[in-house]
Amino acid sequence: MKRLYVLLMAALILSASSISISAQEKGTLRFHYSLGLLSLPDYLGAVIIGLGSIDTSEGVSSHSFLPLANLNAGLEYHFNEKVSLGATLSLSGSSAWTTIDANGEINRKIAGFYPSLCVSSTTRYFKHNLFSMYGHWGVGASFYMISQYFRTETPPSSFNVAVTPAGNIYPLCFSWGRKAGFNLECGWGSKGFVNIGGYLNI
Repeated sequence: MKRLYVLLMAALILSASSISISAQEKGTLRFHYSLGLLSLPDYLGAVIIGLGSIDTSEGVSSHSFLPLANLNAGLEYHFNEKVSLGATLSLSGSSAWTTIDANGEINRKIAGFYPSLCVSSTTRYFKHNLFSMYGHWGVGASFYMISQYFRTETPPSSFNVAVTPAGNIYPLCFSWGRKAGFNLECGWGSKGFVNIGGYLNI
């Protein structure tokens, strides 16, 4: 139990440094990273900062930015060949602003950064040579850090942090390789609809 505790603490620390988990063999740690497309925090963040309701009736231009991709990382320790436990860190963000006159004076500017940290587990369904099929699950929290600037308000600037539950549900995942290889994960959650990445045993 002491060894397991040390490994889990190391996983959380490494995750905070953008290192990610995924192990497919008994008694191994694996460095894992991926690029995720359209994650759940992206959508919730867009609602929080109001990307869909920017008023341009008085302005000459408007802008909104919602990234199509976010970064994922983590570490997992496998108890046996089918079950693992670890942590996953996901990073995403968005921004929005409007201008109100021909000089381009900014009236509203909002930027958001949304890290999500989940305790995660991997369950392998099938393995044949270098090919594996597995599911990835996680539960944790998303931290919405929002910076706002409104020229017409007093004070004009503010910074807020909101915390919401987060999760990863990826029932359809594939990997190819042994000590190093590639991953493809499909599902819903903090990591994105589709995650493409790689891994390396450490």
